[in-house]
Amino acid sequence: MLQKTRLALLGLACAAPLFWGREAAAEVGQVQWERTYKYLWQDNYNNFQHASDGSILFSRKNGNQYEIVRVDKAGKLRPEVAVPSEKLRQLTGFAKTGDGGYLLSGLIPASGYDRNIRLVRVDQDGQVKWDKTITGSGYEYAQAVRQTADGNIVLLGRDIKLDDEYRYNGDIYLAKVDPAGQTIWEIRHETGGNTTGQSLVETPDGRLVVAGNERTISHFREGIGLGYLLKVDQAGEKVWEKTLPGDTRTSGIRDIQLTKDGHLLVSGYVLYNDINMNASKSDEYVACLDQDGNSAWEKVFSGGEEHREGYLIQSTADEGCLAVGLEEKNYSSEWVLHVNKLKGGEDE
Repeated sequence: MLQKTRLALLGLACAAPLFWGREAAAEVGQVQWERTYKYLWQDNYNNFQHASDGSILFSRKNGNQYEIVRVDKAGKLRPEVAVPSEKLRQLTGFAKTGDGGYLLSGLIPASGYDRNIRLVRVDQDGQVKWDKTITGSGYEYAQAVRQTADGNIVLLGRDIKLDDEYRYNGDIYLAKVDPAGQTIWEIRHETGGNTTGQSLVETPDGRLVVAGNERTISHFREGIGLGYLLKVDQAGEKVWEKTLPGDTRTSGIRDIQLTKDGHLLVSGYVLYNDINMNASKSDEYVACLDQDGNSAWEKVFSGGEEHREGYLIQSTADEGCLAVGLEEKNYSSEWVLHVNKLKGGEDE
């Protein structure tokens, strides 16, 4: 548990060559400090997010309910809201609303292998204001939910189908609903591959950028893939889509955030190698991109022979960022949470 974590300062993380091939200013993206926290994976910490006051929010399963927990700047935990698990069989995402409540996304079992998406809005006391079930033709999966600047709600999910050879074919699912839960529009974006959206962000002009990965259509845990980005307009229509360069090998993006100057910060993993059913290795990847998806700078934190991924990226007041990653030690249930402060473009 984070109450019992041990705080330590570490040395500079290992940086690999830039994959996108663009040289950046020498100081931008440099590591200023790194801190680590130890915990066990069965603690069920998930959905890491940064709040506007600089604290960290995450979800956890506590007995028969889910909790949204805040970690303040002093490192103390404060449960904010609790939701009984029967309201959401699995909590896959959450977002704080302007009125102090929360949007929660999750799964509802359906017949056979189908799944439906459930979207719930609760007040600051955890009382349900409304809930909405979204049904589809395949295995529906909700990944993230956000409130947009116009007060509406965007849900990011995945629509998975099995072909005749029982191979996985996932599409990006996006829906926009109004504050009362009524659907404004929804799309399923087919890339020709097995695509997963992990996170999304709204740009200043009201457009959305989805980040995730695109793999070849294959059987479970097979196939190669690359980090994936999709930008859509206010109606959900595609503006552009890109993948990370091929020399990242199997890669993916888990989080995307916006800087105050409109750039995109992404965090994920590169050089992923699936060793067996319970073990893998990869490096943590962090990058800053412009509005067209071109790299301004990027950084790779080596996991060595162990598994390390970026899970959260957040801009800071000095135009730098905080990068949060997880590293599995010795292919066990012991994990380390890495927090790196990267320098921005302002003089200090």
